[in-house]
Amino acid sequence: MRCFQCQRFGHSKISCRGKLTCARCAMVGHDSDTCTAAPLCINCKGEHPAFSRSCPKWKLEKEIQTTKVNKKISYAEARRLVQSTQIRRNISFANAVKSTRSFATETSVSTQTYPNKSQDTTSRQRNEKPTHSVQKRKYKYKVNQNIPLRKH
Repeated sequence: MRCFQCQRFGHSKISCRGKLTCARCAMVGHDSDTCTAAPLCINCKGEHPAFSRSCPKWKLEKEIQTTKVNKKISYAEARRLVQSTQIRRNISFANAVKSTRSFATETSVSTQTYPNKSQDTTSRQRNEKPTHSVQKRKYKYKVNQNIPLRKH
């Protein structure tokens, strides 16, 4: 979906906040009906008009719309899905790896021993309750507040 006001993809003229832009030469302030300037795409800066089907941005938009309809998802979801599967051009593997973000989470499991209320304290049988704490790069131990601690 191309806006006929600003010539950008993803919205319509009714919801456009951009200025009138020529679809043929990408200049602001005039319509493409009377334009005789050399073609320039506002979307990809290629030497073709904004409505050209050879435009790589138009092809991407077509794929987004196809995904939206076939998967019955919103435009924003379809755009995210299509863009996540696109090959990034002019970038080395080393730079691609370097630019990705990674998040590490360490998990710590501790075991704390409490006397079981129903058992005699002389029998030394214990009720073990594992407590879990997930926190980024830190270890934290939680105490189960429901079981009272007794001094011997």
